[in-house]
Amino acid sequence: MGSSGAVAFAAQFSEGAGPGAWVVGFTTLICFIIAAIGLGATSRIYITRSDWAFFITAIAAIPVWYLTGDPLWSVIIVTVVDTIAFVPTLRKAYLYPETESFWNSALATVKFALGVMALEVFTWTTALYPISLVLVNFAYALMLILRRRQQKKEGLGTKLL
Repeated sequence: MGSSGAVAFAAQFSEGAGPGAWVVGFTTLICFIIAAIGLGATSRIYITRSDWAFFITAIAAIPVWYLTGDPLWSVIIVTVVDTIAFVPTLRKAYLYPETESFWNSALATVKFALGVMALEVFTWTTALYPISLVLVNFAYALMLILRRRQQKKEGLGTKLL
């Protein structure tokens, strides 16, 4: 969520989203803090080509905003980037649902839904990114429940939630 969240937060802030933007802003800040701690905690850093591609595309949303004068295009770019970047996590969780946290995605769904409800200005620019996070986190949590139940039926899983 890091760089794309920062762009989305800046767009929300510029459009007067008010307290509804705080959820995206605070979550982005925490992502950057965790990344910094992670970089300091290990000498091994694994950054894939797709990581770089997502990062560069998210950062490219800034000049798009500048050139068009409209933050909506940047929000669309970072929303698409974040959603596509989630695919490897989704694939891993589908194969090994017991290794992922149901509660993390369930609470993130609630967190971003509350953020959407707290928006002072509700436009595509202010709402698209957090709404996408509500939908992605909800779908992810639901998939975890269904896959764990399926594995339990098949005798493969040990944890339901």
